[in-house]
Amino acid sequence: MHFNNKYINQGDSQSEIKDKVNYNFNQILSFAIGHEGLIGPKGATGIPGPSGKIGTTGNTGDRASDWYRGITFPTTGNPQEFDLWVNDSSDLADIYERGISSWSYTGLSLFNSNYFGVYSGIVGPLGLTNKSAVGFKSTYTPDQTSLVISDTYFSSLEVNPNNSKLLISTLDQIDTPIFSFSKSNGNSINPPSFYWKNTGTLSDLIFKSSGKLSINTLLDLELSSYEASGGGNVQINGSSFNANTLGDINIISPGYDVKFKTSSFSSPPVSPILISSLNIGIDTFKLYTKTLTEISHYSGLYILSSNPTPGSLFNYFGGISINSDSTTSRVFDFTGMDGHSVLYGLPSGSVTSGNHKQIVFGASGGGPTGSTGAPYSYHVKRLNNISFSSVIAGFFIPYSKRNNTKITLADLVGVSAYLDVSNVSLWNSNMLVLTTPNAISDDAYIFIPSSTSPSFEPLFYSGEGNEYRVYLNSMIGARKIKGIAYTYVYEDTSGSLISRIVYINFPSTCSYVDLFWAYRGSSTNPNGRIFWKTCSGSSGILETTNQFTISANTAPTFPLSS
Repeated sequence: MHFNNKYINQGDSQSEIKDKVNYNFNQILSFAIGHEGLIGPKGATGIPGPSGKIGTTGNTGDRASDWYRGITFPTTGNPQEFDLWVNDSSDLADIYERGISSWSYTGLSLFNSNYFGVYSGIVGPLGLTNKSAVGFKSTYTPDQTSLVISDTYFSSLEVNPNNSKLLISTLDQIDTPIFSFSKSNGNSINPPSFYWKNTGTLSDLIFKSSGKLSINTLLDLELSSYEASGGGNVQINGSSFNANTLGDINIISPGYDVKFKTSSFSSPPVSPILISSLNIGIDTFKLYTKTLTEISHYSGLYILSSNPTPGSLFNYFGGISINSDSTTSRVFDFTGMDGHSVLYGLPSGSVTSGNHKQIVFGASGGGPTGSTGAPYSYHVKRLNNISFSSVIAGFFIPYSKRNNTKITLADLVGVSAYLDVSNVSLWNSNMLVLTTPNAISDDAYIFIPSSTSPSFEPLFYSGEGNEYRVYLNSMIGARKIKGIAYTYVYEDTSGSLISRIVYINFPSTCSYVDLFWAYRGSSTNPNGRIFWKTCSGSSGILETTNQFTISANTAPTFPLSS
């Protein structure tokens, strides 16, 4: 039985909608449900579903059996089921096993073993010989006999392929220790232990301990990877790394890089790497030397030297690479004898830290440009190429009417083509290229960002700002920039702020325009300004608001936004 209904379409009259609703309701009532039909044949088995999520880590397993030794049953150390006790009061050092609540003799003894014997007079620390040791009996050719402790039964062909004197063989797991250390009053929950790092064929090991690990040696201590020539690494990871020595510390890498790096930063900064010696040191803020220092190219030519050869000029493709965090105040700084900078570089970051990787020359003396009077030089980070598939038309207010009390329809002027770049995130480069791949009907205005806030990064921040150049790249037709438009904030007589989109026409169209934003005009004019200059040399100043009164008084202090 088929269910028919009528669709209600946009534009139907009230009578048509009522008739369709009644018809559809009748169809629902007439579409009665019959008796349940016969069960159909079983369908084919579907494809296997995806693997389920990995389950949570299971509980920590029981600890391994502990060994005890004494003349009485152990009462300390929290003995558990399956622990073993060597009874020193017996002549043969009988071995007992802990049951649920008591100890029982296993039938085994250390001193009557077919494999092990007791050897007395063993020379120990300080030359003492009053101790004994347990070892293989000579009847089993000790030099050809090994001790194997395994989780499973094994065959004679693969029990100990490397002829290790002591072999511990476990199942393929990473949860329980391979080998552990414990003492009577120690931490029984997390004793120092060796674990497998991975399951499968890999043989990586992990040593875990709730305490410290110290390695002391009277001679050299060497950490090496026998695969180092093939790419193996020696890694030391931790919250800190300290290397103290009364002698030299030598780091030698024949043919490979030597790298010091940290994986995190903090604020305020702490010293991730500290190096101190008689000649050179590194701390949080500086690399310093106590003697003449030279950083050389591998061919012996200077890359950087505190005592260069006068008049020398070297050509090389190597150089100095400096990577820094964006909050660093300066990437590098060369100062004169008076301590003032003559050349320094700022990193990429906010305006206050040098958004465009500024390199400043001639800042010695203490003034803005110093006694040298040299200009500033700014290195452009990159061009920001912004593509537009079409232009937009709209209605703007002429700049001359920006402060009219009321704006009427007669005041609005139609603009046939403008490109919207008012989003401040597009201005992260000093140069913007606005590309229109399709033909546009007219020369275009550009709609630029503006703000009355003292902080409007990256355009300006408090007393600092950046200069921009904007190009129009009309791919089809020689279209140019006709003028600019922006949002002007007007304050009426009641103190209300009104946003108005205003525009100006350039004296003549041009292929590019230079722009600079100032968050206030001067010390007596707190209103922001936009400075413009076209490729033909025409220029002007635009106000961004009339919100603040212009007077001879000092401009109000703006709070910096967070």
